[in-house]
Amino acid sequence: MKVLVTVKEVAEVEDDFEIDGTGVDDRYLEYDLNEWDDYAVEEAVQLQEAGENVKVVSVTIGPERAEETIRMALAKGVDRAVRVWDDALDQDLLDTAAKVRVLRAV
Repeated sequence: MKVLVTVKEVAEVEDDFEIDGTGVDDRYLEYDLNEWDDYAVEEAVQLQEAGENVKVVSVTIGPERAEETIRMALAKGVDRAVRVWDDALDQDLLDTAAKVRVLRAV
């Protein structure tokens, strides 16, 4: 059995930060694995460790900085990780249907 775990990076803001236009300046943002996705990765790895014939694959949709998110999933024990990105996706990134189409292709 293969288990596909989708993961997403989330931004955390430092205690002291500056505003750049209408948002937080990028130098004050640190990206990390979403807490709930972390739980999903852990559960999938536990299924695998329980002796089941399970391959765990993690996938994220995101720019190059999302590589760190994928590495975190690999460090937790997933067998394979995939990062999907194309600059053309940027405008549709918040569109749920577009995400579903990409994940279905994976």
